[in-house]
Amino acid sequence: MSSTYDPLDVRQYTKDEIEAFVEVADTYNTYVASHLFTDDAARIAIEAGVKSIEHGFLMSRETMEMIRENDVWLSVQPLLDDEDGFSFDDPVSQQKWIDVTDGTDFTYKTAKEVGVKTAFGTDILFDPKLAERQGAFLAKLQRWYFPYEVSQMATSTNAELLELSGPRHPYQQ
Repeated sequence: MSSTYDPLDVRQYTKDEIEAFVEVADTYNTYVASHLFTDDAARIAIEAGVKSIEHGFLMSRETMEMIRENDVWLSVQPLLDDEDGFSFDDPVSQQKWIDVTDGTDFTYKTAKEVGVKTAFGTDILFDPKLAERQGAFLAKLQRWYFPYEVSQMATSTNAELLELSGPRHPYQQ
């Protein structure tokens, strides 16, 4: 999203390439998570066998239904243009940020309505200041979920997604 040269609506891989990634992941008893934003990218990824869509802020209700029907996960972040919002020096990157954050409300509301398995995650682990705010990001989920649902999402629901890692599951004992 932050790159000036990568539009949000361009897929980086073909369906055949993603299918190859999925095949290799299967040989390792694990799965592929695809970082994407749009309907087209999500549909191709799902058809290729990806098990988790990371982000997905610009998807339609129909694609959310496809996610549910194919037993795929959605790992979306409560990114908002608020006190934790990112700012970019480049106006193109800043506009992409706004486009993504404008999709956050629809994404969470629709995922919940449709019954998509939704995990909590962030991409902020490489930013020490933002990493200190992970709890605040989790609390933002109260816009769309009841507190018990937020707690469940961050614990047992995320653990279900980790189970897809097979022998690489970090909590095997």
